[in-house]
Amino acid sequence: MEPIQTLIWQAELHRQTYVAILNSALKKRGSKYDLVRKIGITPQYLSYLLTTDSEPDNSPEIKRIPSKKICYDIVNALKLSSTQKDTLLEHMLLSRQNSHEAVQTTLSSFQQNNELELNIHKIACLNMEARQNRDAVAHGTLYKRVLLFFKTLLLNLSFEKNPLLYAKIAILIGDADNLLGDLADALYHAKLARFILEYMPIPKRDVELKEHMLLESIRIEAVSYRNMQLFKEASHCVEQGEVLRADFSANHPTETIYFLECKLDTLISLPRFSIRKAEDLAELIDRTCNGNPFFVLATQHDLAKAYIKHERYQKAERLLYRKMEYLKKLYQHVHMTQARLLRTQAKLCWECGDKQGWEHNIKSAITLNHQAGLDDQITKLKRDYGIEVLQPFLVTD
Repeated sequence: MEPIQTLIWQAELHRQTYVAILNSALKKRGSKYDLVRKIGITPQYLSYLLTTDSEPDNSPEIKRIPSKKICYDIVNALKLSSTQKDTLLEHMLLSRQNSHEAVQTTLSSFQQNNELELNIHKIACLNMEARQNRDAVAHGTLYKRVLLFFKTLLLNLSFEKNPLLYAKIAILIGDADNLLGDLADALYHAKLARFILEYMPIPKRDVELKEHMLLESIRIEAVSYRNMQLFKEASHCVEQGEVLRADFSANHPTETIYFLECKLDTLISLPRFSIRKAEDLAELIDRTCNGNPFFVLATQHDLAKAYIKHERYQKAERLLYRKMEYLKKLYQHVHMTQARLLRTQAKLCWECGDKQGWEHNIKSAITLNHQAGLDDQITKLKRDYGIEVLQPFLVTD
């Protein structure tokens, strides 16, 4: 594990510990009200500090880092033994310290190493390591902490001095926010990155990198609009990105394929679309990706969703249960991929009247989404079936 990731993880462990201590000390009725009155904070701010990953619909923004003054005020106001107070204060201050050190270490690394692409690569690797954590619960916890780290890092960077690095971090934040369900924030950071890339002066040597990142920002903007059910705006972004993609698809095959996947997903999200157009786009992705299992899986999955919408259930079943079984095993620890597959399989069962199959997939999907912190996927399930239908299967703590 990289030093920065270790600091981020340690900060999260200290946070979880002090949250548990506080929740235990504030179990008595009226104790939370007494605390906020004594130290002069709002009940909402205290609830932010006490949020745990087991609570439904939480978001990275909820995990506030209290100032040193508030840490001391909280500890002094609680009726705890001196040992308990020392322990609580230690974990609160260490969480702050580790978070601060992670940011400062990263900034120092940027200053010592002026190689832009290397610095961007380091940040992207940190994001990917958190995103693909093999343990579902650790995935949700660490990924949200890494997202908070990125947002803190962004506050300490200047987009005038480091436009491409700033834009890359904004892109990663937008991508993560889409994954975790903070759609407005995802849209903002995608637009922020796009604005910087389109309007800030970039050295000629970095123009190709800028165009590559610009397509990324447009893709994330389209995904944000699509997740917000704004399909017209999402389609407009895809049209803008298509013009850019045509100019450098040969030089950036991976980002091109990601964009084509976004284009397919946007197409099949529309109320009405041509199934032939979806099949042609899926075929183009297959040719472009040269058999890469990750892209094959995503494309087959999107095509299956398209078939379900067009009531071609046998074709959808063939893709979901026969051709894709070996691919799912390859990516059994990519939790978002698994969650999406389970959601689509549940939809197919629902449309075909397979109640037992639907319940099995719904239970598996909700459990995985809850463990991995994929709140947006649970929101989409509620939108698919309604809260009353899903209520018996929702995870409660």
